[in-house]
Amino acid sequence: MSQSPFIRVYQRKSKSPWDDHSTVLLLADIDENDNNPRALQFTRYIYLHRDIKGQHQS
Repeated sequence: MSQSPFIRVYQRKSKSPWDDHSTVLLLADIDENDNNPRALQFTRYIYLHRDIKGQHQS
């Protein structure tokens, strides 16, 4: 399975205040200087923190 730039499963314990297992990228900048249409920049971004069951953490 190839890795998605939009979903990240933690390889070590998260430093966030939630009991989260993974994050889903909801918003990020696109690097317009790169020819790859999936080249992302992270100057502005939004992540959704999810627990091991995939439910969001609030």
